[in-house]
Amino acid sequence: MSAFPRRIKISAYSYTVRRDEAAIDRVSVTGQIDLMGNISHRDLVITVRPGPHQQERVTLLHEVLHGVFEAVGLDDRPEFGTGNLQEEIISALDVTLLQVLEDNPTLVAFLVGQS
Repeated sequence: MSAFPRRIKISAYSYTVRRDEAAIDRVSVTGQIDLMGNISHRDLVITVRPGPHQQERVTLLHEVLHGVFEAVGLDDRPEFGTGNLQEEIISALDVTLLQVLEDNPTLVAFLVGQS
């Protein structure tokens, strides 16, 4: 089992990553939804609700995908902005993408230039 990352670079930005249930609860109350994670592009912080290892991994990947949307400018496009469509797309990808990465370590090594 790998260590929980403390920093993740997405494009030119380095995000601090933390586990913080209280911070997630505060954001959930504000948005009146039950969140497992959150990304703040303004503060460059990704927060994950502590939980089972697999859940934390999916949540972290989910938030990173939100960061990728921001980094490539899809947040600025009305059809992919911060609304429901972006959430639907990312939710459709997160678990399956993580499974592909888990099941194919040689693919991951190749993609990151380690093969």
